[in-house]
Amino acid sequence: MAKEKITIHEAPLKTNCPECFTQEGLHLAFVTEEEKTRLIYRSKGELSSVMRCQKCENTIYPERWTDDIERLYEYHRKLAGSPRAFFRMRPLAILLIVGILFAGIAAALFFQRPELFR
Repeated sequence: MAKEKITIHEAPLKTNCPECFTQEGLHLAFVTEEEKTRLIYRSKGELSSVMRCQKCENTIYPERWTDDIERLYEYHRKLAGSPRAFFRMRPLAILLIVGILFAGIAAALFFQRPELFR
């Protein structure tokens, strides 16, 4: 099962980094995770965030956020919206289900009316 992270919303933040105190490097990204297999695509619709400073290359965790960062986070969280959860079957899964369905119907007809198959 391959998991892929999809970026929903990205934004550079014009506030001080709590680690290196630069105003130009803070970057916020909202991502969701999708699972892909041979038979299905699935997403739970959960949104996670990653905040990094590109100058000092540190990840900024919520414990280190200032009030300005929290306000900007909430603003961009509303802009990102909430991703929809979905479950999709791939064509291989649909063919497999249709094949099993036809085999079941053929078996039922064979046992109910064997004279059709002579």
